[in-house]
Amino acid sequence: MSYGWKALPVVAAHDGVVTKVTYDEGNAGCSVRIRGRDRWETRYYHLNNDIPGTDEIGFPCPAAGIEVGSSVSAGQLIGYVGDSGNAETTPPHVHFELRMPNGHPVDPYKSLRNAKQVTYEWLPSDFSVATLAIAERFDPDPASVTLVVTTDEAQELMSSEYRTMRLDAPIVAVDPQNPVPALAEISRIGSQAVVILSDVDVRWLEDLLIGNVALVETQSIPKLETQRVPSVPEALEEWEAREPNPTDVFATVIAGRIDKIWRSRVEPFEEFSAEHRSLVLVSESYGARYLGLRSTASPGRHADRDLLWWATGDGWIGTATIEEVPNRGYAYVTERLATPWTLAFLGSLAETPQVPRWKAK
Repeated sequence: MSYGWKALPVVAAHDGVVTKVTYDEGNAGCSVRIRGRDRWETRYYHLNNDIPGTDEIGFPCPAAGIEVGSSVSAGQLIGYVGDSGNAETTPPHVHFELRMPNGHPVDPYKSLRNAKQVTYEWLPSDFSVATLAIAERFDPDPASVTLVVTTDEAQELMSSEYRTMRLDAPIVAVDPQNPVPALAEISRIGSQAVVILSDVDVRWLEDLLIGNVALVETQSIPKLETQRVPSVPEALEEWEAREPNPTDVFATVIAGRIDKIWRSRVEPFEEFSAEHRSLVLVSESYGARYLGLRSTASPGRHADRDLLWWATGDGWIGTATIEEVPNRGYAYVTERLATPWTLAFLGSLAETPQVPRWKAK
């Protein structure tokens, strides 16, 4: 049950292959069945097929790419909570079934209680605020180098035209309209050198920084053919040769002791960071949680029923129409939370147009 909310994400509970999909048929309405290699099967009924904000059929269901024969990963988005089929007169919910290889259904309660959850944070949509939140939260030890970008070029740093990058130096984004907070954080970090990554004239930023640090240098944002930034040893290094997914609608920041990621999780992490818009911050100081809006947060049971609610790094934002889509912000994951199921969810979510939640009338 979802306390009246529609369009909460529904994810695959395990790796497997989609064996059946219904779109608006019979008691199940919109539904998905997934069978694992061990022949255990999960079923998800009454997924949402209503236009956001209404109880009128017209929303694509299930999620894009979910069809018979599709391989799915645990955590992957397969649809949204709804009331399709014979659930039209009930509060929104997911009818979830767990079936043995012989088809016999078993009570899934204990499995659901023990399941590993998808967990991440939303960082603010303003990249300067997001980087300040990361830097201020963890109180990093004085670093020899701090990397600086402008908010105007922040998207380029993680766009599909560039490889996903690894940084093992603090990064701070400076808002040209209000550089004071970023300059104060750079001073607090205590770096002896600052490297500005920019493809435009940023002499104004150099002038602001000179006098606060011993050395200021400006370099172009690394392009595909660039392997390293020679004057910043070990501070900036590009990731895999594959390009990030150009369809991603938001970028993911992965931070912490990346070298300590469990061996069983290394491959999913490498695949995600190579295929999606992401920025990897490698530091023992970058491992705390609870920076922004948590993935488990909600706008509350008593939120306005006449609004569509969107989860962003700036909190829950209510809009009157589906056209007023707010900026989603940046997803944030620590190395401990960079689990295969969380990354599978974020990868599928990044390729999906933003969907609001709304209260059933």
